[in-house]
Amino acid sequence: MEQENEFSQLFEKIKEIKSVLGSLTKYKSNPNYKKKLSTLTLELNKNFRFLKAKLTKNNSTNLNEKFKNVEEAITLILGNANINEKINKIKELELFWPEVEVEFEDLKLNIRSFDMPSEIPMTEYRLDLEEAIKDFDNGCFISSLVLCRRAYEGALVEAYKIKEKKEPVEEVKCKHCKNIIREKAYFGISKLHEWAIKQRLITDRLKQVGFLLSDMGSGAAHPPLTDFKRDKEIARLCITATITLLKELNNNRKG
Repeated sequence: MEQENEFSQLFEKIKEIKSVLGSLTKYKSNPNYKKKLSTLTLELNKNFRFLKAKLTKNNSTNLNEKFKNVEEAITLILGNANINEKINKIKELELFWPEVEVEFEDLKLNIRSFDMPSEIPMTEYRLDLEEAIKDFDNGCFISSLVLCRRAYEGALVEAYKIKEKKEPVEEVKCKHCKNIIREKAYFGISKLHEWAIKQRLITDRLKQVGFLLSDMGSGAAHPPLTDFKRDKEIARLCITATITLLKELNNNRKG
């Protein structure tokens, strides 16, 4: 799905609905087809609203004009028109669709490779994760890794401050003379991750995931990069790990 744009995704959903509507003309009382149609209709509505909101930010007059025809057709499909009216409207849309896609292709609005879970609130660390995903989609894999580490570390810092009512710092003393070397030494992501595990904000099953994320982000941030390639799959793994950790951290903070 990475290379498929939002318009293609929307059109595929409309074609699925057309197929189910065709089945319902033959089997009007079939509960499975009715259920599938209901599900597809909800998905179409969601995809359509998402795309419409995105298109309001563009300045393409031609695309906006053509999209009005799409909006009219989808409104009918989502409404109370009878099955045959909906099927005929979709057939009209199929003939018109290539004109819309040509306009849309110029904008190059590709769908994101990752969905942002609702469990992750709108915070500074979410913006870091959003930027990491954007970098990934644009082929900037090293910067994506660095931002993933920053996102998780930022979330841990916020959790620590809220729970402990203080900054994540400590005194560092000499092992031999016990004199204070540094009064306010920052914990760092590894120590914060260990704290989160002890507080059961992160479960043991994700213990190594957090350390892996820290290592990948550190490796990306500090040259030389001869042993740390700009690898798409490593970046994908890092984003997936970050999303998983942030979801768990936020879910357990609510508990």
